[in-house]
Amino acid sequence: MRQLKNMLWVGTAAAVLAIAPITGTSAFAAEYYAGKTISIIVGFGAGGGTDTVARILATHLPKHIPGNPKVVVRNMAGSGGNKSMNFVYEKAKPDGRTIVYSNLSPMLELLGEKGVRFKYADFTWLGALQGAPLMMFARVDAVPGGLKRPADIVKAERLTLPGQRPTSSLDLMSRPTLDLFGIKYIYVPGYRGASGIRPAIRRNEGQIAAHGLNGWRSGVEPSMAKNGIVKALWYYPSKDASGNYVKNPLVPKMQSVIDVYKEAFGKEPSGIYWEALNLAMGFRATASNAFLAPPNTNKEATEAFRKGYAGMMADPEMKAQLLKATGSPLTPVPLATVLSVFKNLGNTDPKLVRFWKDYNSEGAKAKMAPEDKRGGKRKSKKK
Repeated sequence: MRQLKNMLWVGTAAAVLAIAPITGTSAFAAEYYAGKTISIIVGFGAGGGTDTVARILATHLPKHIPGNPKVVVRNMAGSGGNKSMNFVYEKAKPDGRTIVYSNLSPMLELLGEKGVRFKYADFTWLGALQGAPLMMFARVDAVPGGLKRPADIVKAERLTLPGQRPTSSLDLMSRPTLDLFGIKYIYVPGYRGASGIRPAIRRNEGQIAAHGLNGWRSGVEPSMAKNGIVKALWYYPSKDASGNYVKNPLVPKMQSVIDVYKEAFGKEPSGIYWEALNLAMGFRATASNAFLAPPNTNKEATEAFRKGYAGMMADPEMKAQLLKATGSPLTPVPLATVLSVFKNLGNTDPKLVRFWKDYNSEGAKAKMAPEDKRGGKRKSKKK
């Protein structure tokens, strides 16, 4: 398997230095955004994690972009964020006034996911960043005798994994992980994100789930973990400059999925499920989110926005507000690092591409969760 050794997670200082050349903004670029409005499109509903972060960043962007434009956030939910990506890629004018703030899911492009009409490398990249890691948790009573330590999860007789769809970021990580550990489980897609999955775990319709760390800290830990209903299992680690997985400082007391595997089986993970998971984790370890503009966006707009992005990411007020709201910082990633990965998607081991296509096809055959249990308001029965 070709290893994605160029994937790395870098610190703020290195990332800001990497985009330093753009800070010498030309006089024309400095005036480009004066009196204009920038619309940041978010492909998820209001109030979710991505939307929350986007609105915090949008609050601080104007003071750092030359010309001090007005910045507004607009929601365009649909297809797991793909609707907003397709819109900006295909229909938005390349004038720097309509951009998308999105989660990055290169697996969708790699696997030729239906409905993905964009190519990441063709966007005009304005800024990439790394957020909090993904993780998994389980009900304490999912294991006979109780889940006392994460490695005990291998003793579970059978679990139900509530998910969204096989190609969602969380499901792409959780399913091969359970197969890697040899855990018997039933996959039930169709839940509308955390708003449906958390209640399913509380009602014991599901016993194990994947989450973002921010969602765990804000929506699971206070209500279920502290009450002894669930326990954190592991997080998915990032990589250093040499391509080695490293401890994440945001979760000093939580084990990585690799640590738990070695504790449970006394050896390093291996086999096709590990290769598949390693591929998905490697993409995530590069960058988690980005500001993207339409292909061939105006040079002055690109230059000015990148300068504003660099200033915003170093803004102590933004950092403090973000930390208070989400409990986790964001780390800027050099664009050269991210683009080197996205431009080389075609070099991915064909064996792994075929495996993932077949694996997701099988996942798509799973029985969907009943509609009234997917989150939001339950439907009232007609009399």
